[in-house]
Amino acid sequence: MANVDYPGESATQSIYHNEWVPYRGNLGATTALADIDFYCVYGCPSGYRSKFWQNQFSSLYALSTVGMSYYKRGTGHPSPPHEPWLAG
Repeated sequence: MANVDYPGESATQSIYHNEWVPYRGNLGATTALADIDFYCVYGCPSGYRSKFWQNQFSSLYALSTVGMSYYKRGTGHPSPPHEPWLAG
């Protein structure tokens, strides 16, 4: 992808200007990855298999996660858990 927009442009600069900047706000970073690796927008060799993008995934973003975290203030005493099933 080097020299796509101007002579001397690196492949990294080209990906940033042509893929990351236009799509990051509305379509997300996964669009750039799909264009380059899965859809071969800029061309891929004959027989190319996607190295990163797998067809099982439609997005690399997670809307939520399951987990718990406790913040221990510097008082020297641990905070008791707020969930009754964790209190021993």
